[in-house]
Amino acid sequence: MNTQLFCKQSHWISSLTHFLKIKRIFVLSGNINDTVLYETNQTVKTMEINQFLLQLLIDNDYRIVVFHDDDDQFVIPDASHEQLFDKIDNENSRDSSLLMKQDSYPGALILRFISEQSNPTFDILKKALAQLSMTGHPHNMIVCLFDTPKSVPTWLYHNYATVHSIDIGMPSENDRQLFLSLISDQFYPSEPLLSNDEKSGCIKQFARITQGLMLSELQILTNISRQYQISIERFHQLVRHYKFGIQSESWAFIDSKTFSHAQTMLKDRIKGQDEVIHAVIDTLKRASIGLSGISAGNQINAPRAVLFFAGPTGVGKTELARCIADIFFGDQAQLFRMDMNEFSETGAEPRIFGAPRTSDQDAMDGCLIRQVSQYPASMIVFENIESAHPTVLDRLPKILTDGFITGPKGNMIFFSETIIVFTSSIGSAQGKIGDKKYDFTETGFMPKYEIVKQLIHMTVEDHFKIKLKRPKLFNCLGDNIFVFDFIRGPVIPEIIEKMVQDVIKSVAQRTGITISCSDNILETIHESVLRKDVHGARGIANVIEHVMINPFSRYIFDHQGPLAEKLVIVDIRRIPNQSFELYEIVIGDNDDDDDDDILHDVDLTNL
Repeated sequence: MNTQLFCKQSHWISSLTHFLKIKRIFVLSGNINDTVLYETNQTVKTMEINQFLLQLLIDNDYRIVVFHDDDDQFVIPDASHEQLFDKIDNENSRDSSLLMKQDSYPGALILRFISEQSNPTFDILKKALAQLSMTGHPHNMIVCLFDTPKSVPTWLYHNYATVHSIDIGMPSENDRQLFLSLISDQFYPSEPLLSNDEKSGCIKQFARITQGLMLSELQILTNISRQYQISIERFHQLVRHYKFGIQSESWAFIDSKTFSHAQTMLKDRIKGQDEVIHAVIDTLKRASIGLSGISAGNQINAPRAVLFFAGPTGVGKTELARCIADIFFGDQAQLFRMDMNEFSETGAEPRIFGAPRTSDQDAMDGCLIRQVSQYPASMIVFENIESAHPTVLDRLPKILTDGFITGPKGNMIFFSETIIVFTSSIGSAQGKIGDKKYDFTETGFMPKYEIVKQLIHMTVEDHFKIKLKRPKLFNCLGDNIFVFDFIRGPVIPEIIEKMVQDVIKSVAQRTGITISCSDNILETIHESVLRKDVHGARGIANVIEHVMINPFSRYIFDHQGPLAEKLVIVDIRRIPNQSFELYEIVIGDNDDDDDDDILHDVDLTNL
């Protein structure tokens, strides 16, 4: 494919061209299987790497170019080159090392190492190196092609001073833009047709969002475009189609009903955090229409949403993450939680992100890489992120900004369809805002939420920027830090009632016993919560376990004879003459017609 376009040559091609008659051994590794863009005579051509090397060497007056690999063995693509080689190969041995011995013309031997076990090719290389170092034309050269830099034997660098190594990276944005211009007519036609300026602007944005893709992958996008009738100006949809396939369609089913249900569900399950819920819902609405990262110009690659939940323990941070996963994904396999307390030691990074192949072991996929590879649309929760090892923290900014990382096998792992949640208990109810100092550490004092929010946000910022020395990670979070409030007095009865209902439901499911509770049961639990100065849902759950569940379990275990299917707990009272706090339940008569019993109405069918 040719075209008359301006081409800024790729860095690796410029390097190879510059050292062509300076060095005699070239090692090319990395992205050697991709399409190459090469400009010759003001014409840009697309070709595979062997075609490129042949053309480059011909353009630089090399008269004999020989290719050799494990499969094709001995190949001379150009007829005139073959005629010249036949003159030096009197016995027709097809011995490529003869090329390095001859001194009549500049010649090049291209060796392709298909695997680390390319023993025949290594034998040819060693033989050719011996000839290269002894005699022959001063511009004779050897080019070795390896899939990865790690496949290159170290002895090649140590024993030969004229080696020039080039790592062929992924295409630059300029490369992608040029290639898209070359193939733009292969996409499904736009209706109406785009003007030249519109098409040029479209291609520029297209190139920007395809970072991490090979040129050959961009060619595949033309097939998707024609198959699904997606024109080039809808490049976001094309890229999502290629990267994530049908999984990305899960976001297409999220509509206003989803968010209406989400608002109700979240407020029912997460008490006392209405401001956080409202802000999170707005963030998820932005995510659902693909506008995350738009202000940074990276909306296609950035994760769908990044949420940092900060605040006291037991106030609903992890529960909110679970609720979001239930609403937007449904499948529990798409919720992936990692407690960073388990990844705080040296060696944690490869357990999460994987490790490349070494001489001792094969490449290892980390747990996060496996999750996102299997479920591109996932909810990734980093619990207690402040406990993560620094090497783990250092990998996160690229995920949050670029939306992808390189996996242990050299493949790109995309996070563009994920929701990433961090939870943290970093924060303090003491600090300084402006000239005013605050200290609410004394029992019984509860700061206003606005002050709590500022104090905890400042603590989080100081923790990442000063203590962890990771300002880049903090800056990646932007305005996505959501500070949870303490559990305050007015919502405590609501939390107690909901938790007691959950206990009643669990008892019914596990034992077949239906429980009813009188109102004073909730009052007893509430009094105990206030007395213990509990401010988190986890602490309230502990009180309910101590005051209600333990006495009820003791009653069932110690009860002689069959138990009724319906029990009414009319009272919970503390057992006297105990050196510690111990409660017992009082079971009343189960008489549906007895109007004297004041029961707390709990309809199990609606729980």
